Amino acid sequence: MPENKKVENFEMIPYAKHDGVRTLTDSFIMGLFDRMEKDDTARIVFYDKCVTTREQFLTVMKKPSTYLWVLKVKGDVVGMCWMNNVINKSAVPHWCMFKEYWGKSVDIGIYMHEYILHLKKPNGEYFLDVLTGLVAPWNKKMRGFCNKIGGVEVGLVPKIIWNGYKNQSEDGIYFYYIRQEDRP
Repeated sequence: MPENKKVENFEMIPYAKHDGVRTLTDSFIMGLFDRMEKDDTARIVFYDKCVTTREQFLTVMKKPSTYLWVLKVKGDVVGMCWMNNVINKSAVPHWCMFKEYWGKSVDIGIYMHEYILHLKKPNGEYFLDVLTGLVAPWNKKMRGFCNKIGGVEVGLVPKIIWNGYKNQSEDGIYFYYIRQEDRP
């Protein structure tokens, strides 16, 4: 596991089941969505309109194909990240930092991706080799963040993102992330 030298007292709390019991309560998870709405990020993160309510958010986070971590710094919840679309040794990461951590989250983003890419199976094999994702060209802050945390911009894919608020397909910038030690 990579050592986190830049963010003091940083934790990634997994939302999982242990012996049939979830590690975090339903009300806590729905509260994360409430914070996204308060920060005006819910419509940006879920611009496809797949999630528009706290109940829908909870349902998505409880899917067996979704892997959620709550991000904490010095005990304060500062955001979250989750993965889905796990295929072979790749997955799609998503994240949302809360407003008070905007502009301070680059080191968290770097560590978060390295942490996920260094997770291993009991036999010592990495779970994942690559994380991939799409960013809408209009989301300049997210594009900049992806570049700063080590994302490699592959190019523009036409009409690959669904914008549920505009009811139309839009172009997307394709990114990938690999472990730092695997970079050329």
